[in-house]
Amino acid sequence: MNKLLTTMNEQKAKFTKACDKASVIAVKRIMSQGQGSAIDVGGQILDKICQFICKSPSATFQKEGADIFANNETLMKAVKNCDPSCNEKAWIRDIADSVNMDVEGNKGRLLLAVSNSQTVNEMMPFFPYFKVLYKFC
Repeated sequence: MNKLLTTMNEQKAKFTKACDKASVIAVKRIMSQGQGSAIDVGGQILDKICQFICKSPSATFQKEGADIFANNETLMKAVKNCDPSCNEKAWIRDIADSVNMDVEGNKGRLLLAVSNSQTVNEMMPFFPYFKVLYKFC
């Protein structure tokens, strides 16, 4: 059982490898500037990650993000220790619909924003975090 749990945690952490030291610094810098087209969507992505990790739909990057995103090691540890299934299924479904597609096959709002060709350069730093959020769902 311990081996199975360890393997599952390692698989979750695999998706944070792209969230390296430089990436965490870049995202924190972008978010601290508080302007730009990527701030709204990137902030939503980071907020949702914090909500999964804190097991609270009211968690935000502004409040809890300082500890979670202190550096890439703290982020990786938080992702490894996160159990997304502790959250309500309906809440997870809503987020899953926004990062993927709904049952009708319509792209979710976060997926549309991340894949928008007009804002790709601004959204690029947030893509590894989008993948982590996707995997949480």
